[in-house]
Amino acid sequence: GYPTPDGMVVYFGDVTERRHHREALRESERELRALAESMPQMVWMAAPDGGNIYCNQRWVAYTGLGAQETAGAGWLQAVHPEDRRAVEAARPREARSWEDFTVECRLRRVDGEYRWMIVRATPYRDQAGQVAKWMGTCTDVHDLKRSIEAIRVSEERFRLLARGTQDAIWD
Repeated sequence: GYPTPDGMVVYFGDVTERRHHREALRESERELRALAESMPQMVWMAAPDGGNIYCNQRWVAYTGLGAQETAGAGWLQAVHPEDRRAVEAARPREARSWEDFTVECRLRRVDGEYRWMIVRATPYRDQAGQVAKWMGTCTDVHDLKRSIEAIRVSEERFRLLARGTQDAIWD
């Protein structure tokens, strides 16, 4: 309502549709958050410059680092010091090259142990095509990498044995 010299002018408007849209938006946000929390990977979101915006509870439980500790570039403290350069190099520097990227690095667990992860990131673009955020995951591949290395070592030992023996060997 607005006062006028002749009294008061009152406008009425039906906001039912706006309220339905707002509730639908809230429900959609709840669903997306539930999806991010149910993923078996660590899920995160970052600003275009790489500064942390969001990380799911799996990240917090794994690293022991919450929103305050990982704000901005604080998430880098979880990356093994020897891998930080590779992580930084993997991130595109120029806007025209901002595409998906993947990097392997070690992340520190809450107990201090480092484990190998595959970090994947995808740019989320606004309607103008500009990168508004990065969305990504960290997938634990430590046991897989150890198994592959054990197979490699075993095969190498077998090759050395086969080359060094005078006996016939066949499979």
